[in-house]
Amino acid sequence: MTAINSGVAPSTGMAQPLSTDNPNPTDHSNAASSSRGDAVSVHDVPAQHHGVSVARQLHQIEKAWELVYHTYADQGLIHANDHQVHTVHEAIHPSTAVVVQEDNDRVISTLTIMQDRRHGLPLDCVYPAEMNRLRSTGRRLVEIGLLAETASKQGSSARGIIEMMRHVFWFAWHHKAFILAGVHPKHAGFYCRFFGFEPIGEPSTHPTVNHWPVVPLCCPLDEMLASPPWPKGVGAFVNAPMPLNAFKHRARLTEEFIADSRIGAYMEEKADQLAIRAA
Repeated sequence: MTAINSGVAPSTGMAQPLSTDNPNPTDHSNAASSSRGDAVSVHDVPAQHHGVSVARQLHQIEKAWELVYHTYADQGLIHANDHQVHTVHEAIHPSTAVVVQEDNDRVISTLTIMQDRRHGLPLDCVYPAEMNRLRSTGRRLVEIGLLAETASKQGSSARGIIEMMRHVFWFAWHHKAFILAGVHPKHAGFYCRFFGFEPIGEPSTHPTVNHWPVVPLCCPLDEMLASPPWPKGVGAFVNAPMPLNAFKHRARLTEEFIADSRIGAYMEEKADQLAIRAA
């Protein structure tokens, strides 16, 4: 479940377009080519905008999930733990991408992109029927979660949050996937208006975050891109393309990779707790 500003999207309003390659993102006269990035060169796209990048090192991910821990704990979504990190088992996989916004080596905002696989995605524990309906269409799925930002940066990091969502957009596009998110119902409208998400189920509560309210959203990316005009955020993303190799060097979250870290210790503790409950 997402957790920016009480588990939701930033409430700072609309961001400005992230690129001036096409000064009019709502001009769809060449929508077919620009939606696939062919109308804009992807070779000179900077590695970072607003300090945002895909995490390559374990210490970046530890800082990111430490931020998630403190954000969630402060909001009463999770219980304290000695490791001071928080993640979910679906995120521990080489296909995962952790996006971070850094300021002087501090992670000030983060989100995690999780690809669907045999064990499913976090939303499956609340919405299995809705998730399986999407899978039955043959669509690939990615879910965004573990979102957090520092309290002192909530106003100034709005562009960083939008930039992190640009990473999500292009990651999903390259993997031909729909984007899923579980958000607080009162903030679902922001995701729908700005990023083109649609509700796929009724509001409920999420057991992994102390039964915080949640509504499942889906961004049917290829269908949306085929039907301009696009939401403002999507138009900005289309005009600021990212190549697939922007994600090539991301940290590969295997059990071996996290073994000697706080993340590894936290996951071992969670596994032990589950084993005790199952006994």
